[in-house]
Amino acid sequence: MSYRILDAGDAALTIEFGSTIDPALLAAVNALDAAIRRLQQAGELAGVIETMPTFRSLTLFFDPLVTDRDALLAALPPLLAAAEHAPPAAGRRWRLPVCYEGEAAPDLAELAQTLGLGEAEVVALHSGREYRVYMLGFLPGFPFMGDLPAPLRVPRRTQPRVRVPAGSVAIATGLTAIYPWESPGGWHLLGRCPVPLFDARRASPSLLAAGDRVCFDPVSADACRAIEAGLRAGELDPMQWLETAPPPAENATGSAPARPRPQESTRTSPGEAVAQRRQGRPVATRTELEILSPGAYASIQDGGRRGFRRIGVPWAGALDRRLMRIANALAGRAEDAPLIECFDGGLHLAARGGAVKVAVAGDAALEVDGIDGRRPLAPWRSVTLADGEHLRIRKLGDGRIAMVAVVGLDLPAVMGSVATYARAGLGGVDGRALAAGLRLPLADDAAPWGSDLVLPRPPEPAPGPIRLVPGPQDDHFSAAARAALMGGDYRVTAEADRMGIRLEGAGLEHAGAAEIVSDATVPGSIQVPGSGQPIVLLADAHTAGGYPKIATVIGADLGRLAALRPGQSLRFIGVSAAEGTRIARAAEAETRDLIAAIRALPADGIDLLALYTTNLVGGVVNAVGAEYRPEVSA
Repeated sequence: MSYRILDAGDAALTIEFGSTIDPALLAAVNALDAAIRRLQQAGELAGVIETMPTFRSLTLFFDPLVTDRDALLAALPPLLAAAEHAPPAAGRRWRLPVCYEGEAAPDLAELAQTLGLGEAEVVALHSGREYRVYMLGFLPGFPFMGDLPAPLRVPRRTQPRVRVPAGSVAIATGLTAIYPWESPGGWHLLGRCPVPLFDARRASPSLLAAGDRVCFDPVSADACRAIEAGLRAGELDPMQWLETAPPPAENATGSAPARPRPQESTRTSPGEAVAQRRQGRPVATRTELEILSPGAYASIQDGGRRGFRRIGVPWAGALDRRLMRIANALAGRAEDAPLIECFDGGLHLAARGGAVKVAVAGDAALEVDGIDGRRPLAPWRSVTLADGEHLRIRKLGDGRIAMVAVVGLDLPAVMGSVATYARAGLGGVDGRALAAGLRLPLADDAAPWGSDLVLPRPPEPAPGPIRLVPGPQDDHFSAAARAALMGGDYRVTAEADRMGIRLEGAGLEHAGAAEIVSDATVPGSIQVPGSGQPIVLLADAHTAGGYPKIATVIGADLGRLAALRPGQSLRFIGVSAAEGTRIARAAEAETRDLIAAIRALPADGIDLLALYTTNLVGGVVNAVGAEYRPEVSA
């Protein structure tokens, strides 16, 4: 069996065994995945973060500060030789209930008519065979299963739905799937499965794993509702639909690392506290940071959620890791500790129940409102807010992102991280973006006292084009398209958020089909749909996609790219993966130097060095200008 090793930026490699959906390719992918994970567990692959198996390829994510592509390329050949002849893994066998009636099956009648079959025939065909889980992706726990009987192999709907209910059983392009979450979608909906496929509280959050086998058992609408009620009440366990399980060694290859189920928290969550206040119920008194306004958009982020891309969970986490690390260092916290990430100004905070120390990293115009009235405040420093004092981010200058670290910010981790991933309701405050009225609880032992800290010389805006590594599917594009990407100007459209940035500029012509069999994406992937306009994926993007990826933005430039505002222009320049590693290590050294330069602010709060070395005239602003009232938009 042949294979290709493709660069997916400066921090990932994709080992591709083919271009089709084939159980033999899946067997090779899963065998290589298992071999790499065994070496990881034995401590023999330093720097490897995680792997993501797909239909036909395995993507290996690594830390370029610890290892590089050459070291990994040297380790792969013996593993690949063994994987090429691996038999398919047995996987576990599930029999899941599906209701094919009424509202649960909105496309059944139309599809049956299109195929010239009766509805009962469609149900019998769909439920009459065993399916293999090829991969998980698109959404956390979303299983791509095949292969459909030939009569049911239909293309996607011409008009995708804006809302597909959670639990929907769907078919398209020879595959069947179950939507674990409510989501937009373009597949045909034939039924509903009442068994939840994803639960972050479980030791293995995804019920299904790559290599598992699934059969569908038709049930009535009444039986479906009874199962849902039993699951909600805790009277039924999703594992009861597991029919057979392989030996432990085989089962370990397809699921995320098992973790102990977390203890349920007994403290009041921020969301619960808001509800209690609105109902007039008492809330335990403690020091809190209140969100008076989230501005354009704000969420809790940290270093991200690693190890779960294989089950469709992206890393999330701070879009600009350097800003996160500096903000936390200014607050005296661990560099990857949870903090507030905000966009485009407008964030308004207040200390409640005691003093609160915060620190802001980013080119922000700040204002403190206290007993002495309003006063401007420089960014790149910490400040201690007395009980009742407010902090506003009036606007952002260079870039649209700022990080606000908070001493004592105390939120429970979900799957190893506090990072908010709103699409699946993970992390942060009840899995959602921050909203007015929320109060973030601070640790009882948080100490806001002591000298505030300042970064005397903040980082300068990085000049020049955004750097990218060609591939992994640059060969799917014409030479003219590759030249256009590197030589043209692109503009950031209004469709720019934590998932990605849609660009507008020279169209990128595909050399063949505009779609591929889905494989892994990475933060920074530049995928190109049929329109020819590129989309750069960011921290919250899907873990897999079916559009060719012409190039990948290097990690050192992702924060700079994410901070671009709609309407801004940018250019790209190509570098090799090896050069990307060198740039990553140089950027890390610069960040370390910046953090080492942080020092205590004088007792009077005036940093004379910063005052005398700052372009004061360049800092003049119009306090009543429209730019100080950013339009609120996500």
